[in-house]
Amino acid sequence: MSHFTSSRRRVVAGLAALPLAEGGSPASAQVQRNATIAGSPAAGAAAESMFIQTGRGAVATTVREKLRHSVDVSVFDFMRPDQIADVEAYAGKLDVTAACQAALDAAWSSGRNCFFPAGVYGIATLMVPGSANFRARAFKIYGQGSGEIFARAFTGGTILHGIGDAPVIRYVQDVPNTGGGTLEICGFRFEGNSQGYIVELDALYSMSSFHDNTIYQAGTGGGAHFGLIATVEIYHNYAINKDWNESRRGANRTGIGFNIAPSINCGLAMLRKNTSRGWLTAYNVGNGMASAISCKLEHNECSVTHNGIIIAPATQKAIISSNYFEGGDGGTGIKNEGNYTTISDNLIFPGFGLLIDDSSDATVGTVITGNVLSAGSFPNTHLLEISSTGAGGGPTKIVTGNSFAFSGFGGSIHGVVGILIAGIDPRLEISGNYFMPRGPWTGGEGTTKILDRSTSSRSARGLARGNYGIGIVANGNQEFPALHQGMISLGVPEAELSDGAVSEGVLETGEGSWFELNVRRATRVTRFAPGGQEGRIVKVYVSNANATFVASDNLKLAGSADYAPGPRGAVLTFLLTGSAGGFPIAIECAGRVEF
Repeated sequence: MSHFTSSRRRVVAGLAALPLAEGGSPASAQVQRNATIAGSPAAGAAAESMFIQTGRGAVATTVREKLRHSVDVSVFDFMRPDQIADVEAYAGKLDVTAACQAALDAAWSSGRNCFFPAGVYGIATLMVPGSANFRARAFKIYGQGSGEIFARAFTGGTILHGIGDAPVIRYVQDVPNTGGGTLEICGFRFEGNSQGYIVELDALYSMSSFHDNTIYQAGTGGGAHFGLIATVEIYHNYAINKDWNESRRGANRTGIGFNIAPSINCGLAMLRKNTSRGWLTAYNVGNGMASAISCKLEHNECSVTHNGIIIAPATQKAIISSNYFEGGDGGTGIKNEGNYTTISDNLIFPGFGLLIDDSSDATVGTVITGNVLSAGSFPNTHLLEISSTGAGGGPTKIVTGNSFAFSGFGGSIHGVVGILIAGIDPRLEISGNYFMPRGPWTGGEGTTKILDRSTSSRSARGLARGNYGIGIVANGNQEFPALHQGMISLGVPEAELSDGAVSEGVLETGEGSWFELNVRRATRVTRFAPGGQEGRIVKVYVSNANATFVASDNLKLAGSADYAPGPRGAVLTFLLTGSAGGFPIAIECAGRVEF
């Protein structure tokens, strides 16, 4: 498969045909390790060997060129033997920052990726190469994985261990507000003991990604900080700190696990399948200045944190969906201060003082739907707070299809509220939500399903509550949708009711609330067959004097007397309630209008 040419240069048909070095490992590994070190003996030897790929049309090249084109740069290529031994032994006692930085720079300059073999690397700060002048370039920095996430034995994967109060890895934009190409970082465990962030990347842009990493913070700082982000993915990472397994730390916790703080307006970032544990705040999106637009946090975990997810002001159209919250430590599960935010299908277990907070009057267009929220038996827990304020009706917000649970009912647990409604003239649509238990939420002082603290700007006219829209009220075992400060428009059937609608005194109206009765012959009406639910209001416009309404057990008329309209007709209003003889009881409940 291989032979010497007349110039005594070796021709190798495939890397597998290279002779074995001492100890049985492929000689190609030795060439790979040293070929990129300028002036080394191995580099010279590689330059004297030729490679030709099997197959018709293959062109011979030097082994050196073959390795340069097809083999990533390993940081071991730039390390002394004692440094490599320290890394592979998972000791991490030596500072190998300079060697790793040289490897990163060489990989970037030669257009190749950079590989960190398994072990512990003592690192001050690694600077990710890159420049806005090379935005078309792609660069990957990768290790051999994280090992067991919660293990601290340092015996598996690639661990970059910080040796100072500084980020372990840092990317600085050389041109403000500009990315430096596509960057991918994966397969590491980043460890540090700092007051700042362990991972600090000013920009991730386009197809860039940060994935399959673990971040461990032993200090008071944060996990990962991302600046300019646009169309990137941050996925399948763990960010934990020293308090990840400590309960009841409350507001004494420190740091943010994942912080998305854009330097300019940018968007379409995706955070998915991440876990954030032990922090003051698990995830933060936005900084109140630049807008993070159309970002999505999906299928992430918040565990043993004071706050879960915070959406900062200026954030636009964020989607917070299908996330899992456990071990809440007294703060807020989801706090929204952005606009047009959708909070959907999240599962939030007890422990937070407030599970979903949309109480800012500055936010607009929030949709809260499909979430499962549980207070457990924790006192002073509010499951949802929502507010909207504005003249003539505040910004519209929607709360629908959520489940609210309280397991401490019937006892003395105080201060548990399902939904707290606030604001001046709020415009809220609250409907289709489910409360467990179904009956009243009884307990200590202040425990209730629904607490409406909204007010009306027209309170001087006797309007104590001010919601514009479909709200919710509770009475005993039931919650009812309620139209507040709205208009009622009754649907008009396509056809009037004629003689055929009355049979043996029974007026069959069908569904609806407004009907026109126009019979041609003398007709007596003794009962209604409305085909609808109890509690309905029915208005009947009788267009002539041919119909007589007969007072009976099913038809309760004013004065308990029969009534026949005059020749110009009249409008009668009934409330349908209860039943007698298999038919509803219709109670005349408003003054007749005669024409």
